[in-house]
Amino acid sequence: MMRGFLAIDIGASGGKAFLGRYDGKKLYLEEIQRFENIPVVVDDHMRWNVDDLLKKIVQVIDVATHKESDLASIGIDTWGVDFGLIDRNGRLIEMPYHYRDSITENIMDRVFEIIPKEEIFRLTLTHFLSFNTLYQLMALKEKKPDVLEKAKYLLMMPNLFTYLLVGQKACEFTIATTTQLYNPIERDWSKEIIDILGLPGIFPDILQPSIILGKFHKNVDVVNVATHDTASAVAGTPLRNNNWIFVSTGTWFLVGIESDKPFSDRKVMDLNFTNEGSVNGGFRLLKNVTGLWIVQRCLKSWREKDPALSYDALERMARESRSLGYVIDTNDPTLTNPKDMPEAVIELCRKTKKTIPTTIGEIVRVVLESIAYRVKQTIDELAVITGRNFEGIHMVGGGTKNALLCQMISNATDLPVVVGPIEATSVGNILSQMIAKREFIDIEEGRECVRRSFEFKTYYPGTFV
Repeated sequence: MMRGFLAIDIGASGGKAFLGRYDGKKLYLEEIQRFENIPVVVDDHMRWNVDDLLKKIVQVIDVATHKESDLASIGIDTWGVDFGLIDRNGRLIEMPYHYRDSITENIMDRVFEIIPKEEIFRLTLTHFLSFNTLYQLMALKEKKPDVLEKAKYLLMMPNLFTYLLVGQKACEFTIATTTQLYNPIERDWSKEIIDILGLPGIFPDILQPSIILGKFHKNVDVVNVATHDTASAVAGTPLRNNNWIFVSTGTWFLVGIESDKPFSDRKVMDLNFTNEGSVNGGFRLLKNVTGLWIVQRCLKSWREKDPALSYDALERMARESRSLGYVIDTNDPTLTNPKDMPEAVIELCRKTKKTIPTTIGEIVRVVLESIAYRVKQTIDELAVITGRNFEGIHMVGGGTKNALLCQMISNATDLPVVVGPIEATSVGNILSQMIAKREFIDIEEGRECVRRSFEFKTYYPGTFV
């Protein structure tokens, strides 16, 4: 009899749940449900609606238990950096801030006045993003000190949800490495940074992935999986060897490699790479590249006039459109969260070149070409840091549905691109549960199962697009 494993993967724009069943040879996925993740505005700040998300998580579990009588376990993964604060009575003090909220504006520079950027990197080996947990906490210290004074525990988003399900307060390793408060050499919170910045002692114990946290409704184990969604996505990616690059696609593109140890070279800081945790206790050297966030926001605007417009239609329009012959900086601050994304893209093109896109297809094409270029640029930087000659790219996630973009990346990098599984994050989440439940010895055994269980497509460089 096949046992069921429920993966709940919550991203910045929505969540999805997949039931995995294992027959001893292959893993089979069944989609259970998808749901929206809609931020709310509270006191003029963008926040995550934890109450609504928890309600949807419980609904998903209820649906899964009715579909699968032998549900062995549940795992939850989310995006990184964001967190909730728990008071002494075990209650959430306020809705967590959205990483795109403005509360961290100008905070980074003020932190660097207290502790130099180079020292933060030495202690954390982490990239510098204005919305990292470190800067969110310093923003609260400066602007809302009463909130921090009430706090007893900081729980990263995935462990906030598992706490609300089973009452266990902890922080999983891979999500801890997104905070810029974790010391990968000491393998613990950076007490030096915490002390220098005067942050309160609210950081829980750090646990490795594949540990059972407790039971939901007395019969289903809740597993501390690789709770950072990128860590789960890479766990579910059957990389051929250490000379293959992973690209986890979605709102963001995460481009990187796996390594047993973190990279501490000064080039890592200068090029703004980061060392994040892997499901096996190792590390992923990677860089965040703005991905399909721009296309998602464009589509939202265009659907106001044409509700039937789809991602497939956008890909077709882009394929049929001319290339403008240049790329834009997809990480430009004007594209972070504009009210009108298509107009923001056009305005950036206007500042960049004389020729500007005039159709939907041209806007999408310049964005896709720009993403492909940024992936190539990141891979070139990886080669400089590591000294490796890369053999290929393995892409996973929702962005792989866009065949035009996959081919553009292969052409731009002059490397073969292997695609699949699309739902690698849920697959990696399930593999972590299966290790906890002793179905697999380690992640490599799980990846062998992935190779047997899913179909893969390869794009080769040189194909005309």
